[in-house]
Amino acid sequence: MAKSDLDRKFIRVRDKNQITLPTDLVSALAIQVGDFLEAAQMADGSIQLRPTRLVTVGTPAAEREEALAKEDIRKGRFGTYESADDLVDALKKRRKKVAATAVKAMAR
Repeated sequence: MAKSDLDRKFIRVRDKNQITLPTDLVSALAIQVGDFLEAAQMADGSIQLRPTRLVTVGTPAAEREEALAKEDIRKGRFGTYESADDLVDALKKRRKKVAATAVKAMAR
């Protein structure tokens, strides 16, 4: 049985489609009140939730994010890819690495 199968949590959908995330998951992902989660329906019928940030163009938050992106570029923290498939493969590898890190953090 895979480690992720052992860490399953059950969440009940309440009135107005509200859910409560398990405390250990919220802590492991550093989710705070007011944060946004991106919800995606996967091809297999599962739902994936990912922490995300929303910013509006021209706001101080957007300017900070742009400055961070420029800093990443300046420091060489970016990649180039020969094809869209190569990019997708790299993103899948990164997603697995991030998920493994979250599972380890939840196990603590």
